Amino acid sequence: MYALYYDGRLVGVISDETAYPGNIGDALSPDEGLVEMVEIPDRLDRPDPQTIEEIAAIVEDTDDQNLLDEHVHDAKGAEAASINNAGISDQAEYLLQTMKPRELKELVQSIIAES
Repeated sequence: MYALYYDGRLVGVISDETAYPGNIGDALSPDEGLVEMVEIPDRLDRPDPQTIEEIAAIVEDTDDQNLLDEHVHDAKGAEAASINNAGISDQAEYLLQTMKPRELKELVQSIIAES
């Protein structure tokens, strides 16, 4: 998988180099900014369904169905810390993955109004 960056900002993800229609350099004219394609390490790719089923079966064989809860919280907490440490632009970009732009603007205005 590859991440596409435009002037340093993530603008998309593609499965492989051939998934992009045309040449990456043709995506934008040179005066509009640099488009960069960065390979995403395999460990970030979603594992195959068989691996997921195998892990789920191992956990289901235990008496503790919450076996991985703490590890999920730790992993997401580390991700959140990284996003927060990266700054406001990265925070907004992350939140826009789950919210509409209007909703995020209203949230920001609400927080400012309450402070």
